[in-house]
Amino acid sequence: ITKRKSRKRKQIQHSGTLEYGLAALRVAAEAQLFGAVGTAARLDTTHKRARRV
Repeated sequence: ITKRKSRKRKQIQHSGTLEYGLAALRVAAEAQLFGAVGTAARLDTTHKRARRV
């Protein structure tokens, strides 16, 4: 059970960082247009989505 859990955690971290990297680029571009509020909202949704995957 322990091994399977750690393996799952690694998968979540990996997919999370990939998605976070893409979202971070998108957020950086959007931040120039919409400001910090849009950035915070997008980062929040990204974290939730990454956790669910």
